[in-house]
Amino acid sequence: MIQIRPLYGLVIALVAFGGGILGAQEIRYLAAFEQLQTDNANQIPHHFVSQANYPLPSKKATNVSKNDNNFAFKSISREDHHYFLESGYLNWKIRRSDLDYAISGNLNLGGGLDNAIRHEVKHQSEPGFRMLFGRTNKDNWNVAFGLTTYSAEQAATVVAGSGLVYATLTNPYQFDTQIGRADASSNFEQRVYDLYISRQVGIGGKRNVKIFGSLRFADHDSTKRVDYFDIDEISPLSNITTETNSTGFGIRIGGEGIWDITDRFYAFASGETSLLLNRVRTTTVNTRTPGGGSNVVNSVVDEYTQPLSVLGATVGIGRKFGAIDIRLGYEINSWFNLGARTAITNDVSASYYSYNREESDIMVEGVFLRCNWEF
Repeated sequence: MIQIRPLYGLVIALVAFGGGILGAQEIRYLAAFEQLQTDNANQIPHHFVSQANYPLPSKKATNVSKNDNNFAFKSISREDHHYFLESGYLNWKIRRSDLDYAISGNLNLGGGLDNAIRHEVKHQSEPGFRMLFGRTNKDNWNVAFGLTTYSAEQAATVVAGSGLVYATLTNPYQFDTQIGRADASSNFEQRVYDLYISRQVGIGGKRNVKIFGSLRFADHDSTKRVDYFDIDEISPLSNITTETNSTGFGIRIGGEGIWDITDRFYAFASGETSLLLNRVRTTTVNTRTPGGGSNVVNSVVDEYTQPLSVLGATVGIGRKFGAIDIRLGYEINSWFNLGARTAITNDVSASYYSYNREESDIMVEGVFLRCNWEF
């Protein structure tokens, strides 16, 4: 399983982008050298352009106006086709409502709880990585392969103190004593692969639009574990672990609009949606430690297939440096019914056995830094 830790994601993004630049430079100068030999043989005067921003022009090279359809790259159309490499650093936070593990409060005179609080694991921002490599032809059609990988890990705990703590993922009345502490942890991993196609469309003035679609494969792994302890906060009472793996395949479509601010700065916004056929396998294991005797272990394997829909949007600003394009923006993606909250709420006997599964949405959002190099 791919795990990207703080700073490593940025290092991987820079290494991948730098490697692509070095390979592109070799191809670029080789092509320029061959063109120079051809021009000298034909005794064609050649006007050199600074290679810091542009390659040596060929016979077919023409400047692209601001109103041209080829807005995405906006440099020089050197040949009938060229390649591009995109590398991005993601700083995302995962938000989900299925990570509760306990309820705490103070006992009132009537035997109930006053000002009870629901406790859940709340993830912090974690790094991710995105890469896109493809080719653009003379008709402004792009074909590319993309990879997005992201992982997040978080832990939480609650202590009873002078109050009470109740379990939310298993029946609290099965315990022989009061819960003194509850520890919870959550892990989430995402890998998304796209076989991508897009086209630039000019819509008058300085506005430009890109329409895109892809065949998408998504792989998600999620683990949640909760440990409940006795009033001494040491002796175990129960633990419950849920592991969920899902794999989905389907289609993705969307569009992007770009608006020039200056000759080099621009703003952009995009929206997209996906529909996948998602296969899910959830394994829930509950181990209960009674006051006497051996542990009671319950295990449930739950497999099902579901439609998985996704909505995403981005907004930000960018700057062009010749053939290099740098973007800074904000991105949000909502995966509907991707999460699964499972609980074994009763295991007193076979006739009273109770297992519960509830689907929930998972949202990832945050800022990104993206670099695009065309060659």
